[in-house]
Amino acid sequence: MTDANAGANRDVDIVSLRTLPRTLVSDQARAVEVRPGRHLRVALAGDATAATTVFLVPDGARPWVDQTVEQVLSFFAAVHGAPAALVAELHEALLLTALRAQRVGELSKGQGKRVLIALGLLTPHPFLLLDEPFDGLDLRQVRDVAALLRAHAARGRGLVLSIHQLTDAARTCDDLVLLDAGRTVAMGTLEELRQRSGRPVGDIEEVFLA
Repeated sequence: MTDANAGANRDVDIVSLRTLPRTLVSDQARAVEVRPGRHLRVALAGDATAATTVFLVPDGARPWVDQTVEQVLSFFAAVHGAPAALVAELHEALLLTALRAQRVGELSKGQGKRVLIALGLLTPHPFLLLDEPFDGLDLRQVRDVAALLRAHAARGRGLVLSIHQLTDAARTCDDLVLLDAGRTVAMGTLEELRQRSGRPVGDIEEVFLA
């Protein structure tokens, strides 16, 4: 299940999977309403709680550029106690086996993105924030990564995605928050947004521009 939500920080646009539905956040918020009576704490000023609650995968990061992909993935899996089955799943789903001997600093943009997604999914944090998870991926890879993220959300993990490509957001997410110039302009499922915009059969771009 999928959502799109406004960011907890002023400069972040967030689209999330419905494990974290209907999130309402303000610039000064210390707690985010997930469901009535349930809140997820958000670190806006160094809140230590977030260190074990939320893991951020920033766009364009290249950790340990002199290490091989295998070394980085093995280290992350060991640190976070990731089961071998999960490691194997990510190698297959993200096509990482062929990259095992390559140094992280030598990867292409798309290859680096796939490694970053794997690192995020290896962590045990209840909520995973991924910034532009499809940037640098080709059409087939976008489809496969979207399916992988939805599968992990279906297992109960909260995934929050920052996506600027509206069509990718609509394909991946059940609920959306649309931002324009940093302002939330709409929130809901695509069908709900269609009805509110007066575009009952419109695509997400038509809804946004309505």
